[in-house]
Amino acid sequence: AKLGFGSRGSAVAIFVVLTTPVFFLYVCLVQLTTMGILFSLLALAAFIKATSGADRQAPWAWFGFTATVLSVLSSWEPALLPVGLLASSLWQGNRQAIRLSLSYGLAAFLGIVSVFVLYLISLPLLAGDLWQTMLFRAGVSKYVAPLHLSIHSLVNISNYSFHLSLRELLISYSLQFFSSLGWVVLFVSIGALYFSLRYGNETTWEVKKALLALLAPPALWYALMPNQAYDNGFETLTAVPFGAIGFAFLLLKGRNALMEEFPQRLRPLLLVPLISLIFLMIWPVWQFEQKILHSSYKATGMLDYAKAVSENTELNAVVISPGGSLVPVYYSRRHIIRGIANEESVRLVMGQVGTEFPGLPVYLAIPPASSGSFTHFISTHRVVVWDKKLLLISLGRAGEVGAWP
Repeated sequence: AKLGFGSRGSAVAIFVVLTTPVFFLYVCLVQLTTMGILFSLLALAAFIKATSGADRQAPWAWFGFTATVLSVLSSWEPALLPVGLLASSLWQGNRQAIRLSLSYGLAAFLGIVSVFVLYLISLPLLAGDLWQTMLFRAGVSKYVAPLHLSIHSLVNISNYSFHLSLRELLISYSLQFFSSLGWVVLFVSIGALYFSLRYGNETTWEVKKALLALLAPPALWYALMPNQAYDNGFETLTAVPFGAIGFAFLLLKGRNALMEEFPQRLRPLLLVPLISLIFLMIWPVWQFEQKILHSSYKATGMLDYAKAVSENTELNAVVISPGGSLVPVYYSRRHIIRGIANEESVRLVMGQVGTEFPGLPVYLAIPPASSGSFTHFISTHRVVVWDKKLLLISLGRAGEVGAWP
């Protein structure tokens, strides 16, 4: 924002970010999308510096290349930033910018390949699951169990079963963006894009590059990965930088136009609409604060459940869990096999766990409310813990368990 509009523009953009509900919600979490956005903004700033005729263009170009790789290593969505940069460069007809945007595309590709190589080296048996997950999240096909059905694929069979029509997707997207960005930011940023394209001669290329580049990740991600975007509200974070830059651009354009029209003695009156706009910006965050922080939500018990698993199992334990939540994975610090919701699935897991985790202790960790689905194992195996937080059943050691009835 500062590169395009100076210090006043950067102050406006920062204010917009801090009053955007989705940023307000996710800034308190360890959330890799925000780190990806940080590196992609650094890459964009370096791109503008390297193509604006300033000195030391080569160092800026390499800085941006590195930032692009780091952005993709943080999160998938920034991989689409070079598409926006290429579009703006082609429109401008700047060969240097075109070459640099293509090099950014190469950087994004290197980041993507690095992640896939690391994943497949670490978990080669989940290659089929990864492919099916990608197809489902892109809306290409439903999730089909891979030929090699890993015990870690079972959770996806139930989780990746929804199918949405185009109408349902568009309604969901609309609700997400209205609640996550606030209607003021949403409409103003769209207006900024229209103004910059419609009145191109009055808009600097730095602004056009920023707007088109920052529009690419959210627009293309929601188009190319509809099921993933529908299922994850944090994806609207990708639109926050576009909204902030667009808002700063249009606000300063409007301010300058009004300053030219208003007589000197009446200019203090412009504070009235400005203060009103500030309240309009704060209003969605205030509503969110009232809804989330001052409402009585029923606790899920997942943190207590995870802590109880950690306290009652060995460090190397393999834990079968009926839930699909990733909270126990992170907070129990145990190897969790998720989505095993019935006794038949437990038997399937126990048939494979000896191959993948020979000799390790295996437990069935059940939230007490789900105990009715595992009555056979409760009656035939040792119950380690049974309280309001956890029902923990020892299934012996992997590969040493006898035939299951």
